[in-house]
Amino acid sequence: MKTIASPSLSKSKLRSHLANHDSFLAKKNRKSFSLLGLEQFARRFDFIYRHVKYPEAFVKDLAKSLRTIAGKGSIQPLLDCLMSWEATAELDASPQTRKRILRAYSTLKSGKIKTTSSRKKFLESVNAD
Repeated sequence: MKTIASPSLSKSKLRSHLANHDSFLAKKNRKSFSLLGLEQFARRFDFIYRHVKYPEAFVKDLAKSLRTIAGKGSIQPLLDCLMSWEATAELDASPQTRKRILRAYSTLKSGKIKTTSSRKKFLESVNAD
């Protein structure tokens, strides 16, 4: 005599299998996401390190932001550090652009160009640092 499995038993096995499968996919996606983030971080680090004039200062600043992350749990200090140094690396990678920006800043700072009051306040705050 042949026994037939009850429909409720097969449904519970199916649910269990699907739950395990979903759990597996969630772990796999989490892992691939973190690897993707790490690869992106490595590319950004490499670009910055190769193009800034003072890579030691970049590494010190990066270590400082990592210590801040360990204390706070937010990755915002790391993102801010990378964005700031990326801008510096882009300027250092292109000497002509850097010269043009420094020339324009010098002209604004000297007062040779008419400027708005808000820009004047900005330049005063920058010069105070």
